[in-house]
Amino acid sequence: MKELFNKKTDKREGRRVRRLHANLSGYYLASVRGFRYFLVVLCNASRIVWVKLLKTKSIDEVYPALDKIRKRAEQLTGEKCAYFRANNGTSEFGYTF
Repeated sequence: MKELFNKKTDKREGRRVRRLHANLSGYYLASVRGFRYFLVVLCNASRIVWVKLLKTKSIDEVYPALDKIRKRAEQLTGEKCAYFRANNGTSEFGYTF
């Protein structure tokens, strides 16, 4: 018998942009403009996704992209980001957040 999956979880944030999740992926063949990586930022409450194309995984390129996405999301919703989560990527995301 198939087990039922509860789609309503209690760990989901109620207010938009309060909790953001980020993931950096890539190392594909370079695009026409030289992009190899992409940064995905997901809002936990609304499931809105922002994607930013990057040429390198260096902190000099990743941090400004993250900061720009965070500021834009806060500006659009009027809420402040309280939690930022990344998958143990301290080399890419740095310790600034």
